[in-house]
Amino acid sequence: MLRRERRHTVWLAQQDHAAVSTPTNLDSLLTAELAAQIGNVVNRLPARLKTIAQMHWQEGRTCREIAEALGLSLKTVENHVTRALKVIRNAYPDSG
Repeated sequence: MLRRERRHTVWLAQQDHAAVSTPTNLDSLLTAELAAQIGNVVNRLPARLKTIAQMHWQEGRTCREIAEALGLSLKTVENHVTRALKVIRNAYPDSG
């Protein structure tokens, strides 16, 4: 195979990969819609569970950081994060 042909083949493969991995407007819309639905579920959680879930997923804090900030044990925060996740999953049982 000539060098030019090889380069062209590599370029085509890169273009195919870029086309597959680039999110579409529909993907972005569905992601935003799902985030909004999950946000609605989180907003309906009991106060402490909601606070911990928001600190963990929206603010990106670790369980240890949340425990220190709220004066709770690490295990309590871990249990609350697990409970919040179960509530979210149960709200969408068919999603896998």
